Amino acid sequence: MLFVNGRELKITPDARGTYEVYVREKFAELRERFNLDEGGKAAFMYPDVRVKENKRAIYDTSQPFKRTYKPASLNITLVSHTTDKDGNNVEWRYAETKQTRTRGGVVVERFDPSSILFDGAMALGKDKIELLFYIIYCFPYCMGGEARDEKLPDNRMVCKLVDKKADEQKKAAEGAKQARLFVKIYGSEKEGGLSDDKLRTVAGGLFVPNAATMEINALKNQLMTLVSNDPKAHQDFLAAAAEKKNPMNEMKATINKAIDIGYLKYSDKTRKWMQANAAGVNNIKVCAVSGAGDPKEALFKHLINDGERMAAIELAVSDEKTEG
Repeated sequence: MLFVNGRELKITPDARGTYEVYVREKFAELRERFNLDEGGKAAFMYPDVRVKENKRAIYDTSQPFKRTYKPASLNITLVSHTTDKDGNNVEWRYAETKQTRTRGGVVVERFDPSSILFDGAMALGKDKIELLFYIIYCFPYCMGGEARDEKLPDNRMVCKLVDKKADEQKKAAEGAKQARLFVKIYGSEKEGGLSDDKLRTVAGGLFVPNAATMEINALKNQLMTLVSNDPKAHQDFLAAAAEKKNPMNEMKATINKAIDIGYLKYSDKTRKWMQANAAGVNNIKVCAVSGAGDPKEALFKHLINDGERMAAIELAVSDEKTEG
């Protein structure tokens, strides 16, 4: 049984109450998500952080097996509180039975059970859809649940929802993303790939060292590694690759070339960018870098507002090309 603010919810097709309609819609989502009507079940297990290697087994070679440590059991409390869209506190509860007694003129309600023991593995089907709803949408200590308290670390979670369908969709999306990147970087222009010149410009805009001079296949490999593992670089790459002309990316590429040829140098000790003088000595201060941000991004943001210095950088890079 499900209770909201002490009132039992009757989830019927014609129920019109706010919470009844909400729960009925969530029931439909759960049936489809986990194929409950066809006998499917939602599985829960311990979060990975709760399962640890047995240190004694690691260091004691006389032990034939390295058994992992798992908690004997954890409690899933069956009452929790959420906040509705108006900011009001809502008490949700799951129970098998409810008893009401009067003691000294005071009505006392008893819900049973108040919690259930979770031993690391549990599967819930259609016959337990109310408990399934409670754990996913109300219980704040379920990793992967809709009500998870994001302020709490993973080691405070009691259980983890094993959502195979979501995992498969995530893997498929990741595979599709990698395929798009592969075509853009390694494919021919006819296949939708970038030309070598465009690729070098985009890579320079991502501050890949020596993007202008590196052997093209080595550059492609380095670029693929970068955009596959760095979400921001991935987004910036796709944005730059989609535009025929991207002034901001081209400006970054020019700055990157200036760094490659030594015209601009950064000192970790002083946290300053320095520009070369006529004699090739880097003794002209460009800007200081504050905070823990990326020095190259800080340099770029400074040069956006320093047109005169940016013009000198472009001239230095152009002269280097001419001499080369």
